[in-house]
Formats: sequence, C-alpha cells, structure tokens
Amino acid sequence: MIKLSYPLLIIALVFSSLYCKAQDDDSDTKEKRKKIKSTTEKITPYELGKPSGERKTATTFNENGDETEVVKYTKEGTIKSKTTYKYNQKGKITEMIKTDGKNAVLEKEVNIYNDKGKLTDEKKYKGNSLTEHKTSTFNEDGRKILEITKDAKGTILSKLEFKYNTEGYKSERIEYDSKGKIKEKRTFEYKYR
Repeated sequence: MIKLSYPLLIIALVFSSLYCKAQDDDSDTKEKRKKIKSTTEKITPYELGKPSGERKTATTFNENGDETEVVKYTKEGTIKSKTTYKYNQKGKITEMIKTDGKNAVLEKEVNIYNDKGKLTDEKKYKGNSLTEHKTSTFNEDGRKILEITKDAKGTILSKLEFKYNTEGYKSERIEYDSKGKIKEKRTFEYKYR
C-alpha cells in the first residue's frame, strides 16, 4: 500500500505545481495591463450543445493599465451598454458614466479626493438625476472619522462615525439613522503581541 501511495503523491504534486504555474501565468495584474491598449472578450452561450449567438465585451485601457472604456454588446452585435472612466493623476477614478445602446445615461458617479488621495465626496446618479451624495471627513492621520450620506434633496439618510485608539486602530463605529438615532454601535478591542 505504501508503494502505491508514493506514485499517487508524486502525480498529485506535479499536477498541483502545474496548476499553480498556470494560475501565475494567467494573472491580470495592472502592471501587465500597462502593455495592453484594448481587449475583446467573446462569450458564446450554448443551448442543447449548440452555440446560440455570441456576446462581446471590448475594454480599452490607458497607459497606466486602467480601464477607460468597457463596451458590452448584445448577441445581435449592437451596443448594450458603455461604461467610461476618468482618473486623476494618482490613478483614482474621478468619474464613471454608464450609458445604454442609445447613449442615454443610466448611471453616473463623480468622486473628489483630498490631497492625501482619500475619497471625500462621492455623488451617484441614475440617469442625470442625483440619487445619493456621500461625504467623508478624515483626521490628521488620514483615518475616516465621519461619513454622511444624503439623498438628492439633501436629507441625511445615514451617518457613520469612527473613533480610533491611541495605536491608530479603529475602536468604535457608530451608525445613525436618518433621524440621528443610533442604529448600530460596534466596538473593537485589540490584543497586541
């Protein structure tokens, strides 16, 4: 029985090392994407063992490897949706716009960052109508201390407050409802080495 186990163990090790190597070679890192201008992904669904059309997604990248445009096509070949992205100098998304096949805006997000690269202002739209406006405040150490989410009319939907211990770790997270009442409070305790 021991003689039979060794060959099986060796075969398993060989296959697992080949699998791990294949995973490494197939990684989609941002560094690798810097070399790519665009990609096209073709998806062919099968029904009863036969192809039933083909959908396509075309993605365009900037010189930093960031997606700038993602176009999804129907199986008839018409544009289903197009999502475009804009970035700031630090590579953070400043704007995302998703349109339908007729170029009507479906969704939009506009982001503003502080000089430390923290997201301080986020606006979400359905079509061209504002649906949500989230603002975040950070302390001197760059840790979020307050997050307020409002609707299109400026009414507060939720508020999150964060506190930190002397080591800089989050010690408390308090969530308030739209009326300012505590909805949930989480406390964090740490044991150090």
